[in-house]
Amino acid sequence: MKSSLLILSLFSVLLFTGIDAKSFQISSPQNKLSKEGKIDSLNNWVEKNIEKDINNALSNSLNALELSKEINYPLGEAQSMINLGWIYYRMDDYLQAIDYAFKGHQSIIPLNKPNLTIRSFFNIGAIYSEGSGQLELALEYFEEAYERSLDIQDRSMSGRALNNRAFILTQMGRYDEALQLITPFLADKKDDFLESYARRTLGDIQKVQGDTAKAINSYLIAYQILEKEQSYSTLTSCIIRLAELYLATGQNYKAKLYLDKGEIISENNHFREQLIKINQLNSNYYENLGNWKEALFYQKKYASMQDSVTNQINSKNMGRMEAKIDFDQRLNAINTEMALNEKLINEKLQQQIFRRNIFLAGFIIMLVLVTIVLFTSYRIRRSKYQAESANRAKSDFISSMSHEIRTPLNGVIGFSDLLNSTPLDANQKQYITLINQSAKSLMEIVNDILDFSKIEAGKLEIELSQTNIYELGIETVNLVAFQAHQRSIELILDIDEQIPKMVLADQVRIKQILINLLSNAVKFTKKGEITLKIERLGEELENFSKIRFTVSDTGKGIEPGNQEKIFSAFTQEDSSTTRKFGGTGLGLAICKKLLNMMGGKIYVESELNKGSRFWFEINFETLEEKQKEPALPIENLYALIVEKNQRHGKVIQENLSYLGASSDLALSQEEAEQLLRNSAPYNLMLVNHDIKEGNGAHFIQKLKSEMNLIPNDIKTILMHNAFVQNSRIPEHVDALLIKPYKKPDFLQILNKLFHPKDTKSTFDQNMANQEDLDQLKEISPSILIAEDNQVNMILTKKLLHSFIPKAVIMEAKNGKKVIDVYNENEVDIIFMDIQMPVLNGYEATEAIRKMEAKTGKHTPIIALTAGILNNERQKCLEAGLDDYTSKPMNKKDIGKILHQWLLEKIS
Repeated sequence: MKSSLLILSLFSVLLFTGIDAKSFQISSPQNKLSKEGKIDSLNNWVEKNIEKDINNALSNSLNALELSKEINYPLGEAQSMINLGWIYYRMDDYLQAIDYAFKGHQSIIPLNKPNLTIRSFFNIGAIYSEGSGQLELALEYFEEAYERSLDIQDRSMSGRALNNRAFILTQMGRYDEALQLITPFLADKKDDFLESYARRTLGDIQKVQGDTAKAINSYLIAYQILEKEQSYSTLTSCIIRLAELYLATGQNYKAKLYLDKGEIISENNHFREQLIKINQLNSNYYENLGNWKEALFYQKKYASMQDSVTNQINSKNMGRMEAKIDFDQRLNAINTEMALNEKLINEKLQQQIFRRNIFLAGFIIMLVLVTIVLFTSYRIRRSKYQAESANRAKSDFISSMSHEIRTPLNGVIGFSDLLNSTPLDANQKQYITLINQSAKSLMEIVNDILDFSKIEAGKLEIELSQTNIYELGIETVNLVAFQAHQRSIELILDIDEQIPKMVLADQVRIKQILINLLSNAVKFTKKGEITLKIERLGEELENFSKIRFTVSDTGKGIEPGNQEKIFSAFTQEDSSTTRKFGGTGLGLAICKKLLNMMGGKIYVESELNKGSRFWFEINFETLEEKQKEPALPIENLYALIVEKNQRHGKVIQENLSYLGASSDLALSQEEAEQLLRNSAPYNLMLVNHDIKEGNGAHFIQKLKSEMNLIPNDIKTILMHNAFVQNSRIPEHVDALLIKPYKKPDFLQILNKLFHPKDTKSTFDQNMANQEDLDQLKEISPSILIAEDNQVNMILTKKLLHSFIPKAVIMEAKNGKKVIDVYNENEVDIIFMDIQMPVLNGYEATEAIRKMEAKTGKHTPIIALTAGILNNERQKCLEAGLDDYTSKPMNKKDIGKILHQWLLEKIS
């Protein structure tokens, strides 16, 4: 069918043009026709792709020129030479550029091809402009190109001509004229090459006029368009301009980012002059940083390449250009001769039926090819639409799956927590604990799968915010402390005191990575220790801090052949690991992808049966440097540390030294007794509860009552593992410090120890502050819960009544019912499920906010959602809700929300 249509189209064109069968007979060999078609295809490809792929453009142009000469094909030869003139101009080889440009121009005039003639004028104008600096002469050629473009109504060529004229006028200092020419392209905002060229010229003008900020903005807009267009030569020119301005304004880091990209593009495309400029700017960059070695290296590269190009231009190119200075005179002679011979040319055209037939055949083939391309483009667009629809469906499914799975899990986890807090016998407590742990494990698996799906779908975004790295490290260790305690593993936190106070980071994702690494370390370590070390590295850019996070353990280690394998999705070290230790095998894959998004990379070192070490480094923008620590509450603090784990003891010693205190470390009871007998002027003792050959609390009692080695003026702190069952402080101990050692906890205890008015009970870190919770028990607000799942409704009511026993709680099972209850009652706060029948949570909230707009009232609405995809929190806040909590509900988070939204409102 398709072949029949092709034959029918061919005969239709022939009939339309009035060509008889005899005139269409081809007497030349068939291979000549095929070679001309190949030459035209090569030249057309080059014309479209010079700016995108200059290396292949050069190869194809030379190939087309050789084939054209071989079969004596003037049109192909002329087009090839015009293309080569532009290619060598872009590659800064003016010797070759001027040669091909003039030869191509002379060859194209007799062929009467307006488009190629205009392109030839562009070639010559550009070479005059940048090769010899003859700006007036270059301007004349661009004006001629513009006039001829108007004759054939080619917007692209006329626009390029106007932009080139504006660029030359800017170089000549005629800024008002240049602005007048580029204004239409700035107003169009079509995001095409013409606008990008105009933006670059505008930036040049703004730069000269001293408006650096506007110039940078103009170059950035041009850069974005050119990067999309893949116009690498002009793109590199914008990169150089941006780098110059960033260096001039002290933004060295941004300048270096652009210089690195420009260097790669210039080397790949042989842009020699642009590479020279980039080397010079790289030298300036390292000079600004004080790195004289690198600065000298780039300065030498710059000088070497500059001398080479300058010598070539002076000895060859400029000589050739001066030899061609009479070109315009010869061009006028050619035009005059062509006018006189026009009649002769017309007569010869009658003898070229054979060539015309070839052109017609080529036109028909091109028509068929265009049809095929259009059909293919349609299929591609349709496939793209189908893929996008499938991706949207996938995202909707993941979001829906998140809600459907997490909703029942919310009930399981919540009620098992509540049941665990009631009186139970030993077996019942064990069973309910296993149920709770299983549900939480399932929740972790669901979260891993959803996180991985979000990353794969491109839906996960890095959200930067003000972050305290020191506090982040403490919070992270606290979250895994119970796991480590259950396995009798020593957990150590070692934070470099030189890290900045505040940086710009995605603290949620960094914490997620660290928790994953620490949880893996706990899972694969049977005994020994796990250390989280956070340190600041030396090699930093201005206003940035390079911080390394390291998690090391003394676990089973990883086989050398499996150390890369563990970062693949759904993969663990060996096939038995999943069955033995559990997990999806997604954790490290997610860590790797998250770090890639933050510009970091994860590394691993491991030795079998000795342990593993994972680390990653990230450059954070520094918001606030570390401030000097306040003075200790006691002068000349001298501490004795009794700790069987040497590494943990050393961390404490280093921290005390940073605070300005002295200390000794004893790894056993005997060493501690010996140090105390030496009558060192100690005023503080830190004793680990778990020491060699005994119990820390008993050891303190022995030293005080039996051996009289601890006088009354020495304060004693017992260091205990997390989540001890009985956290009451013994009478002979002054304070309890939960391990691992954390400086803020230690300083808090130290301040209270040396202030007699504080009681000993305040030192117990496991005792919660009940002040806020007690205030909630005294109020009686009206609370509306919108929840369609009966299990979650009961759980939410139980949680709220545990905080506010006097609360009046109303229920609504769908969005419409929410609005009805709100209209009929005074409501102090609403807990709104997002996915409900009739009206969802967003729609119900919108209706309530419209009613409130008329009354001036505002009721806090808190989102309850099991969905965690696509930035749920941001969606809730944008929809008019006041706060957000995910399912399963966290009791601590609910307490904070009630305190924030009720205590300030209800007296």
